[in-house]
Amino acid sequence: MRVFLFLFPAILMAQTPPAKSPPPAAKAATAAKANGAKVITLSGFLPENALRQLGDVNFYVPSTDYGSVELTHAALLHYLTDRLANA
Repeated sequence: MRVFLFLFPAILMAQTPPAKSPPPAAKAATAAKANGAKVITLSGFLPENALRQLGDVNFYVPSTDYGSVELTHAALLHYLTDRLANA
């Protein structure tokens, strides 16, 4: 799998549910870090998930319920985009 990145100073990665090891988002996060980006992650399910271990800033949802994890991520992303749009 090839990973193409258009890097900003930080890159946001999300991964749900846990996928094969390593998941594509973890590969992308590794490539981003290798190119100097800070990585912000959104994940859930297992606390030791591969993506969370790669993040500089991590938003982890301690739930195994897919809907709860996705809803929490959606609310967080909505808040962050509103804050950035009004910055």
